[in-house]
Amino acid sequence: MMKHCMFSIIGLILFVFVACHEHSDQREFELSCNTNTFDAPISCISQSSVNHDKIFIGLEDGSIIEKNKNNWKANSLASNHRIYDILEHANGLLFVGSRDAGLKLLTTGTKSTQSFRIEGKNLNYSAYSIAKDSIKQTLYVGTSNGFYKLDLSNNVPSDRLEPIALGNSTQDFGVNKIILKNQTLYIASDLGLFIVEDFNKDTQNPVIDTSVKNITLHNDTVYAITESSIIKVCPDRKKTVVRQGEYSFYKKGINLDEWYLTNNSVVYNKNGQQLTHQLPEGISENAKQVASMGDDFFYVAYKKKLISFALHQNIAGAGNNVIAVSDKTSGEMIYFITNDLRMHRYKFKYNQPELKSEPLGIIEGIESLNDVVKLVEAEHNTFYLATRKKLYRIQKQKATCILLFDDAGCTSSKANRNCINTLYYSPTNHKLYIGTRKYFGYINDFGSINKQDRQIVTRIPILTSKGYKDTIDTYVVDICEKEDSLYVATLNKGLYGKPSKDEQSELKQLLDLTDYESTYGIAIGGGSLYLNTAKGIVHYPDTLVLPVKNVKSIYGVRDKNPNEGYFILYHYGLSFKPLEDHTSPIPQFKDLAFDKSCIALNGRKAVLGCQSGLFYYDGKAELTSISIEESNNSDGAYILAAIISLMILTAFALYLYRIRQRKSQPVTCSQNEIEADLSEIDRAVKELFDHLGNKSTEAEEIMRKELKQKCIRFVDKYPELGKLSFMKRRGKERYCITVLLLIEDIDANIISRTLDIDQMTVNRHKYNARKEIEQLYEQDQTNYPVIHLLYERIKTSRKMN
Repeated sequence: MMKHCMFSIIGLILFVFVACHEHSDQREFELSCNTNTFDAPISCISQSSVNHDKIFIGLEDGSIIEKNKNNWKANSLASNHRIYDILEHANGLLFVGSRDAGLKLLTTGTKSTQSFRIEGKNLNYSAYSIAKDSIKQTLYVGTSNGFYKLDLSNNVPSDRLEPIALGNSTQDFGVNKIILKNQTLYIASDLGLFIVEDFNKDTQNPVIDTSVKNITLHNDTVYAITESSIIKVCPDRKKTVVRQGEYSFYKKGINLDEWYLTNNSVVYNKNGQQLTHQLPEGISENAKQVASMGDDFFYVAYKKKLISFALHQNIAGAGNNVIAVSDKTSGEMIYFITNDLRMHRYKFKYNQPELKSEPLGIIEGIESLNDVVKLVEAEHNTFYLATRKKLYRIQKQKATCILLFDDAGCTSSKANRNCINTLYYSPTNHKLYIGTRKYFGYINDFGSINKQDRQIVTRIPILTSKGYKDTIDTYVVDICEKEDSLYVATLNKGLYGKPSKDEQSELKQLLDLTDYESTYGIAIGGGSLYLNTAKGIVHYPDTLVLPVKNVKSIYGVRDKNPNEGYFILYHYGLSFKPLEDHTSPIPQFKDLAFDKSCIALNGRKAVLGCQSGLFYYDGKAELTSISIEESNNSDGAYILAAIISLMILTAFALYLYRIRQRKSQPVTCSQNEIEADLSEIDRAVKELFDHLGNKSTEAEEIMRKELKQKCIRFVDKYPELGKLSFMKRRGKERYCITVLLLIEDIDANIISRTLDIDQMTVNRHKYNARKEIEQLYEQDQTNYPVIHLLYERIKTSRKMN
């Protein structure tokens, strides 16, 4: 038994260490994405050929959703039919493929539709896929009953579709997908894959002669999805199976990375490393165009959800979703926080950048972070993290809330509530400046939220254009510093400034921005100031305007090469604006949503955080993933737990071993010592027996309980009594009988009454004990004085009644 116990302990220890190893090595890689949910399941996603920022979403109830960036517009067919495909013919005109109602032309302004029939079926067919040849003014339609075309050259097109023969089939067949590129048609059908450059010869024999569900193109290479594989077809018609299995979609993305859709997951593959997004309920079997890849996003239809995956994904680390990045100061290190509330640091070199960050561990004292404003690095390894409602001081991975705007229970109007809009640490006068909805000031770090707000923040008034000082309604949106001057931008009161080191001076208005409506931010570039306004980016002091739209924030270079320019962050994407270029820049990386709270600059190079992770931007056109490593703290905790478990289990094993040794080795106690221990029990028996009456009393029960405890202690001292197997089977009550049988001048009647058991049980126990001891004598296993004494006492008839 001891051997089995030791094997169990060793196995358990190995399990703990293996679990720790797997925890430290195994990473969960998840694709970052956004989700929109609709009232009905999605049956198709179609990219606009007119506007690449626009997609159309067809629903099973006949609804059509138009998505143009962040703008949404709904249309619908008059009938409740599933939508299989949508093609934008012109502004306000949509060709729509529907189930069992054929091809429709929807005029979105008037909600009117025109239907197109096929011979022999009228409108009782399904239109699966649509492609338009603008040069030949021809619309190609793949249906449940074959391949058709429609002449668009007439102002009013015919209501009849003309059939186009494919292969040698005389039966109806489905055409699942049509793609037109450079006057070449690629047709995925039940008959196979057709690549048609010449209708006279290419429509007869398929390139792949088995059913093809879907196709995609990369340059002039076709990827055909069949029932059991993905087949690559090169321009010379050479075929190669690239993947075995059941897939619904496959597409090459940026830098030849791969996206493919299985029945229950979306998979992204780059350089042999994969990210996944699970679809546990499986994709729709009713839809045809279940996925679409645009210039910036990969869209997938999943039941009622539209899932949008950024084409730039971070495969370098297990952690995603960066929520705050500190500015680069005089050193090379910057710091950032991920949404699991862990802090990391990164060595931001201008040349030969590293692509790996270093974990610092979880931040204690913060339960959750919403609406992060800014993370700033001060001195002495101190950080300040601002959200809209809280300001934290972080030292040695421990956060303390030093300022709190709590609107709970506030019954005043929304305009009277306060929140943090911006945070800036000045290396000139070593102060932490804060801009809120109500005031501008600097922090007196008392380290307690119990202090009044006015004590924690020293307010600096602004001197308005009317000459009065305002500290209650300034609505500060941004703060920056240039040379020895501090600049503050307000929402609608203008640009203000003051000397950095003059603590007593108020902020004076430098520029009235009323003509530019609202102001959202400020940046430094080339010794000048730039203001992000509703009318564009305004240069100070000459007030020249760069008419850039959809700007979320601007950020100026503060360290290396300050004369080069500034960054523009859009709602999606970014651009670098060189000072010598006076044209509006073109946004890059429009699949990623960057924020001012998640950018650090080094010259015209930047480190950017977003939902997809942390990236390095080279200032030109490359965006490279930076590894976000998991903290080693968790691995250390698991190893420590394994060591503690090992110590506990080892101690337990030693305890069992000693008990076994104690039971297996002969006890050297003499008969005189045994008799002395029995005499104490004898006195307790006689005292209890003398108190016994006709009725049981509470005092008797207490004495009986104490007697049994003494018997058990005797058995613990002489564990060799456990050699008598029938005692182990019957429980502690029989141990008490055995102990009392060891005492001279105590018969079965006394034992029966003092232990309150049947006398027949005592006699039967005595008989069994004697028989088992005699058997042990025959096996020469009774080298124990207490068993010798027991046998001597029970082999006579003195105690038998």
